[in-house]
Amino acid sequence: MIRNSSGTAIDSLTYQSSWYNNPAGISLERKDPAALSIDKANWALSTDERGSTPAEENSEFEPDVTPPGIIFANIFHPDSLEVVFSEFIDLTNESTNSSNSNGMMANRLDQRNELPNNTRFLVNGSVSDLLEYDPAAGNRVVLSAAGISLGEPITLNVENLGDFQGNISSEIEQPVAQPLQPADIVFNEIMYNPLADDRDGIPDQSDYIEIYNRRPYALSLEGIFLHDEPNENGQIVRIDPITSSQRWIPANGYALFYPEPSARPFTESRTAQFFELSEDFAPFAFQSIRTTLSLPNTGRRVYLADSTRTVIDMVDYSPDWHNPNLVDTRGIALERINPDFETNDASNWSSNTTIQGGSPGRQNSIYQEPQFVGSDTGVFLDPNPFSPDGDGFEDNLFINYNFDEPDYLLRVRIYDRYGRLVRTLAEGTAAGFQGSLIWDGLTDDGQRNRIGIYIVFVEAYNSSNGRNRAFRETAVLARQF
Repeated sequence: MIRNSSGTAIDSLTYQSSWYNNPAGISLERKDPAALSIDKANWALSTDERGSTPAEENSEFEPDVTPPGIIFANIFHPDSLEVVFSEFIDLTNESTNSSNSNGMMANRLDQRNELPNNTRFLVNGSVSDLLEYDPAAGNRVVLSAAGISLGEPITLNVENLGDFQGNISSEIEQPVAQPLQPADIVFNEIMYNPLADDRDGIPDQSDYIEIYNRRPYALSLEGIFLHDEPNENGQIVRIDPITSSQRWIPANGYALFYPEPSARPFTESRTAQFFELSEDFAPFAFQSIRTTLSLPNTGRRVYLADSTRTVIDMVDYSPDWHNPNLVDTRGIALERINPDFETNDASNWSSNTTIQGGSPGRQNSIYQEPQFVGSDTGVFLDPNPFSPDGDGFEDNLFINYNFDEPDYLLRVRIYDRYGRLVRTLAEGTAAGFQGSLIWDGLTDDGQRNRIGIYIVFVEAYNSSNGRNRAFRETAVLARQF
């Protein structure tokens, strides 16, 4: 606190070491002397090579001419919504400047629905009441979420929002993150054997794990972490990110776990530099202070869990999941073919097909989507012909089915043109009304099959009523030329 000769407070600050995890020898510098002292957004680490700039203009001097944005919005309680902004926002219905801004911080907003500058908060298009706002913690508000249904997209719009410098955002739109449930997010890409060479003149890879949001709405990732298989006493070894506070994943979007031995900006990480990932992906990238994620080349079981240790997804990856045509899989990530299919189905994984060897933060190079034909019951193959040559194009055959009852169990076998069994894809698998199975063109022992015609024999049987059905479809295994 700074006081004048009469004891009046001129300025004050309670700084937090957690603001920037600043290392020894580097000072925090105020960016804009005319902006609020108590706003974390007005402070940054010195970028001067000496680590600080006493008696000189701050290296991070930057007048605040940017209107506020939204960092995070989530369902705080069943009937309320928390919003965190990039800086302190002004909802005081008072004009202020830097000389009195800290003194008025003790005042709270009394007229909740009479906001300055015609500011409005709208949730899914309807005006939402402001439930909580404290100018002393002015980058956060709590809004009413009454009548909002979970499990569908929720959008927050904020109109005419200003900061204490008078910068105003005419409109901000932000997806609202919803609570995380098991199977909402799945493992989608695993780099467990990265390439690193100090003499090749290109950035090194590091191992990483990519996850994917299967839902059409944003999800909160606060408290998320990785861990290994629990021992007989239920103990686990955790891999925690530096922070997961106020972190989320977009609808049908991606997030990334990656290691670095020390805290650094995402764009300076090995993963970002090798795969040329921009700062735009940084909010969805979770760094752990480690050299590696400890992903053995022989495979292991990895769990994704939330803050209550509830398992969201589990993968037991294996090097056998790679394309068997590849002689060397170093620097090549395992990718999931389709996120809606079973995580631990080996036929739902194969090798990345790009030159870089991975596609973190982007749709997988081998992604395929089954094509269902209308509502007719039966079995439908797609694509047909298919070419399992590892080029990322039509590498897998989807065996899609539609049934009129949900209680069938499936037995699926594939024969060559001479009637020899080459692959068993299902044996007593619950079907449901609709679904798909994947054939990667390999035999049961992982060998390649010859080009030619194959018979897909699907048996659906229901022991409860004795109703059985059988389907024979012809698939063509081809090669691209």
